[in-house]
Order: sequence, then C-alpha cells, then structure tokens
Amino acid sequence: MKDQDYADKAIREELQKVRDEYNLLYSLYNKEIADRKLAEDLLVLQNDHLTKFNQFSVDLAMLSSRESLEGLIVSRLKEISGARVAMISTYDESSRTISTNRVETDPGLLRSFLALVGSEHTHRFEISDDLYVKMIKDVYKVGKNMHEISPGSFPKPLAIAIQALFGVDRFIGLSYVIEGKLFGTTLLGMTKGVPDPPRQFMESLVFLAAVSLRRRQAEEALRNSYDVLNKITDQVPGVVYQYRLYPDGHSAFPISSAGMYDIYGVTPEDVREDASPVFTRLHPDDFQMIADTIAESARSQTFYHSEFRVILPGKGVRWRSCNAKPSLLEDGSTLWYGIITDITDRKLVEEELIKAKEKAEESDRLKSAFLANISHEIRTPMNGILGFAELLKEPGLTGAEQLQYLGIIEKSGDRMLGIINNIIDISKIESGQMKVILTETNINELITYLYEFFMPEVENNGMQIFMHPGLPAHLAIITTDREKLYAILANFVKNAVKYAHQGTIELGYEKQDGHLEFYVKDNGPGIPADRHQAIFERFVQGDISVKRTIQGAGLGLSISKAYAAMLGGKIRVESEPGKGAAFFLTIPH
Repeated sequence: MKDQDYADKAIREELQKVRDEYNLLYSLYNKEIADRKLAEDLLVLQNDHLTKFNQFSVDLAMLSSRESLEGLIVSRLKEISGARVAMISTYDESSRTISTNRVETDPGLLRSFLALVGSEHTHRFEISDDLYVKMIKDVYKVGKNMHEISPGSFPKPLAIAIQALFGVDRFIGLSYVIEGKLFGTTLLGMTKGVPDPPRQFMESLVFLAAVSLRRRQAEEALRNSYDVLNKITDQVPGVVYQYRLYPDGHSAFPISSAGMYDIYGVTPEDVREDASPVFTRLHPDDFQMIADTIAESARSQTFYHSEFRVILPGKGVRWRSCNAKPSLLEDGSTLWYGIITDITDRKLVEEELIKAKEKAEESDRLKSAFLANISHEIRTPMNGILGFAELLKEPGLTGAEQLQYLGIIEKSGDRMLGIINNIIDISKIESGQMKVILTETNINELITYLYEFFMPEVENNGMQIFMHPGLPAHLAIITTDREKLYAILANFVKNAVKYAHQGTIELGYEKQDGHLEFYVKDNGPGIPADRHQAIFERFVQGDISVKRTIQGAGLGLSISKAYAAMLGGKIRVESEPGKGAAFFLTIPH
C-alpha cells in the first residue's frame, strides 16, 4: 500500500509539474501575444506620427503667400493633440509682448468666446517674468519646447474665459524657440480625460513650426530691406546695380534698380541672368573702350570709371557716366557695385561751351583782323580827305586840278560813309532796331537800276555786265522791303566788281516753285569751299589776312545775310577757286 501511495504521489507531482509548465507556457504565450500586439500598436502609432509629421512638413512647404502660416500651424496642432481649443501668438522681442492672432475651436464656442472677450481677438500682453523664464530659459535649457502652463500665468480675464467656455482643466504651452530665440507660442486647452499628446512627437512638430516661423520672419525682414533699398534707389538718378563678370566671359546684372530702363531701355529682369541686352545699346565707337576698361578693372581690381554713349530706341544717342567698385569672388568672378547716371545734358553743355569758346576765340581773332582792317579802311579815305584838302590850299592850282582833288575827297568821303553806315546797320541788326518796311516793288526796275548804276564802274575795269530779268513787266511787282533787297543785290555786284577784275558779271533772277531766286555771277578768283560759310560772318572776307589789297571791312555779306532772314529768305554761294563765284538770294513769292 505504501508503494501504491508513493506511486500516486509521484504521479500527482508529475501532473502538477506538467500543469505548471503548461500554465507557464500559456502565460508566456499570452505575454508574447500581448507584446506582439503592443509592438504592432506602437508601430501603427509610429507610422501615424510619421505620416502626420510628413504631411505637416508638406503643408508648411506648400503654403502659398496668401495663406496664413499661423493658421496652418495652430489648426494642425489642435487636430493632432486632441485639444478643445488652441491659440497661437507671435512674439515681439523688442517689447517682449505676445500678440494672440488666431484661435482654433468649434465655431459656436469661438463666437461665444469673441462675444465675451471682444470681437478683436488679436490681443497683446506683456510676458511675465515667470512665463518668460518658463518659455525661454527653462524650456530651452533642457531642450524641450513643450511644457505645462498654470492658468495664473495668463491675464485673468482671458484664462477665466477659456476655462469657463471651453471646459479645459489644464493648458499645454508650446514655445517656438530656435537657438534661444522665441518666435511665437501656442496654447493648447486640454479637457479632462484626454491624455497629453506624446511629448517627443509634439517636440518634433513644434521644432518644424519654429523653423517655418523663423524662415518667414527672415523673408519678411529681407523683403522689408529690399523695399527700403528700392525706395532709396528709386530716388537716385540713374541705376544702382551689381554687375558680375564670370570667368568664362559672360556677365549679368544680378541686382539693379528700376532706373535700368531709363539708362539702357531694358528692365532689371532682362539682364538679371545675361547682360548682353545692355551691350547692344552701346555706341559702336565706344564699345571697345568699355570692354577694355572693364577688363582692366577686373584684372587689377581697381575702381571702374567711364563716360560713354548709348543709342536708345526713340531717344537716339545719350551719354552715360559709370562708377563702380570691384570685388573678387572665390570662383574667380568679379562683382562690381556701382551707379550709372545720365550725363547727356552735361555733355551738351560742355559741347556748347567748347563751341562757344571756339567761337569766342574765332570772334576775337576776327575782331582783331577787323580792327586792323577797319583802321586801314578808315585811315585810307581819311588820309585822302585830309591830304587833298591840304593840297587845295596850294596856290596856283588850275581848275582841273582843283576838280580832280575835290573828286578824290568826295570819293573818300563816300567810302568812309559807307563803312560807317555798315557799322551802324550791324549795330541796329544786333540790337533788334532794324525794321522791315514792306512795299510794292517792281523787281525788273530794281534790276535795271542796279545794272545802269554799276555799268560805268564795270566798264572802267574792262569788264562787262549783263542783266537777265526772269518775269515780264506786268508780273514783276512783288511785296517786299525794297531797300533791303537792293542792298543785298548791290553788295553782290559790288563784291563781283571788287574781286573779279576781268570777264563778265551776270545779274538776274528766276521764278521757281513758291519763291524767287536772284543771282550775281562773276569770273573772279573764286572762294575755297571751307570759306563758304565763314564769309557770311561778321568781319570776314574770302581772305581775312590784313596783308591784302582789297578794300572793305568784311561786313557786307553779314548784313546781307541778316537782311535775307528779315525778308524770309536766305543767301548762299557756289564757287570754286579759279572758277568764279555765284551768289544767290532766295525769297518767298
């Protein structure tokens, strides 16, 4: 019996051992199932967090300039955290104030909240020292951006309104801090029974939001800087620019003000990547000079300066002045910072000053020659008058000798009177006192009178004069200033007699389209082409040398030119050395 009892006991013990092992295996099996389920749940949660994180990143990256960055951040954080209400505020470091600018909650609750705290939900308040330490120093020190906030840390009316309306029992504060700088905060109002969101996951989201806020703040600062710079450069005449010359030879204007269009006729966008549109505007004669100057400035890294011309559509040739300072970049490029201005008016003034200087020098030279001439011209007839007046005192003069002397005195007086009259006429023309007196004039009679008046002098010189009226008598009456027309033609004939010495003189006129053209032609020595314009200036003759034998002060053609302008016409000369000269007067008819 004892043996049987012992056997039963052993069996029971073995069965118990098997049961214990079974229970252990069963327990291990259940634990493995639970662990696997926990791992699967954790993996699902991690995948969910990763999906939400990636989506949050995409949303921030795809945010358009018209959408609210704060609105996107606070709505996503509210959704992910399960908060009843979420608010986002921006931080002003200079005043250490928080400005609440977005509240996310149920629309009905939001209306009640706004009715309680006011329709303006952008509220500014100073951060308390405790809260500042919490959000900045303590949070950043431990590297965590998520923390609990006591309701007493906020303005009491705001905290009471949130607790009463939204039924929250705690707040979670999120500080957007990067490298010790606060960009903003989010306040999450959590209700009882809703667990806090995973800290590590929320930390990642908050850091991502902080990066976006910092980027936007930097972009706004940069945009404001550009706005200020543009406002300043828009007030600067010309164009303010950066010009970059790359090692391969191509160039661009990475930055240029709106004045680029006024200077070169192209927009800043046209030359931001390629400067060639600017170079097409350069004057061909200045292109190589500019290229050489740029190359030398780049080679020696010395200050760049040039004055050059451009040709702009619809504006023609304009002058530009460029000043720029170079700097050498790591890739071998040279970057100039400079300004280009329009100096066209200055160049025109300079050109006018040069012309005025040259004209003044020429006028001074001509006046010197005129004074020499006029002194000679006045002294010669004066000597004749005084000399022959003295001879008239001699006793025993015959009547013929007396008449001869008186004739010389008379001619000398007429010559001096003519010189004085020319000087007076020039003075009247200069002062605007010379008037035009229009009368009906028979130009055939005027031509005939000139022909008959000069014929004796012409024949005495061994020459011939011919007359060529261009209209029949009944059509030869015009309205003009007869005296000025006569003076012009008389001067033409007088010069022909003075210079020709031989051959023939032709005096006449022709009717052409809308005008009459008078002419006087001779077979004299002619006038060089480079003197065709000069002879119509005051005090100038075909030869202004004082060592000449031709009488005259050089005023006749200048007076004739002024008279022609008063009659609405003009005069010109056609002549070559050795082939005579032809003077023309054209007046309206």
